Amino acid sequence: MKKTAFVWMLVPALALMLLAGCGTDTPDPSLPPVSESVGMISSAPSAEPTDIPDAPTSATTPGATPTPAPDNFTMKVTEAPAVANPLTGLAAQRTDARPVAVMINNIKKALPQHGLKDADILYEIPAEGGISRLLAIYNDVSKVGVIGSVRSSRPIFIDVAASYDAVYIHHGGSPEAYEMLNAGKVYHLDGIYLEGSVFYRDAARRKTMGYEHSSMTTGAKITAKLLKSQVRMTANAPAPAFRFSYNDIVPAGNAAESFTVRTGNYEASYDFLPEYGTYMRTQHGWSSDANGTGKLDFRNVFVLQMKYSVISGDAKGRLKFENIGSGKGYYITNGKMQEITWKWSAANARMKYYAADGSELSVNAGKSMIHFVSSLGNVKVK
Repeated sequence: MKKTAFVWMLVPALALMLLAGCGTDTPDPSLPPVSESVGMISSAPSAEPTDIPDAPTSATTPGATPTPAPDNFTMKVTEAPAVANPLTGLAAQRTDARPVAVMINNIKKALPQHGLKDADILYEIPAEGGISRLLAIYNDVSKVGVIGSVRSSRPIFIDVAASYDAVYIHHGGSPEAYEMLNAGKVYHLDGIYLEGSVFYRDAARRKTMGYEHSSMTTGAKITAKLLKSQVRMTANAPAPAFRFSYNDIVPAGNAAESFTVRTGNYEASYDFLPEYGTYMRTQHGWSSDANGTGKLDFRNVFVLQMKYSVISGDAKGRLKFENIGSGKGYYITNGKMQEITWKWSAANARMKYYAADGSELSVNAGKSMIHFVSSLGNVKVK
């Protein structure tokens, strides 16, 4: 197998970008705010909340070259731990923790991102205007530092969060998203209403990237709010996200040591590191996280074909997904790519994955990256 050297990319100069849907979303005025019992407070925010003087600032200055550090990748796990994280199959303190899912900005102007390396499962899904957004899912968010920048909600991300029984963290949302949130589809914390407590504005980002790209939070702030609100933090009917295996699965498929995935108009590259059995992810020239110097690695990469279209009459080009049902996909691990099918029976049910013979897919224990794409042709093996 090909060995891939660690390469730190120079960060390109920040450039102005004009992308549809990147403005700050506000709640639908026709919908009354819901009570905090579903994650909102009813008091309206000020037009432009003030910065928090003691708020943490970016760990990496925008435009700076990250400092190299010892590798932080997780080695292959070939024995089931006594207590397993249900999102990764790796060792954890408990199996019934309620996950937390955070909307993360993914436009080039808003890089570097914070908190991605700590995500147990990371989704990249098209939003609108060709851009994609990320949903980072954590088994124990209390151990995560700065997270962000946090962006507004879309229905497909709410469905994903609901499928994990996760607390959903976002800042604003589309009209369709607020309909779902006000209906109580997920317990959520909204930066529109919680800025100054759970959310804060990063002064450096606000100056160099713009107001809408400066909303940040931390694992400690999220945890403190949930504890204060006495939110249920034990998962309902907890179950593993996948059928985890500790046998170091190598799929009987095509070689995929280095490949790209295009989600919307954004392309991510993955390079297999055989010494770890993991893939390093690079996008917009970044393979690192702004929290420290850790790089982004995933034991498993899923690419799922899913139909979506622009919502009729939506001036910003927001998308509607046909996510309840089934479709084709790829499971990529250990330098090989396997054809699979996925089935999603309901928005609050966990997605299931199946091999070509119809059996439930076995997945290597470790972190997973999941893409929703319009076509499997969006995957290109180098």
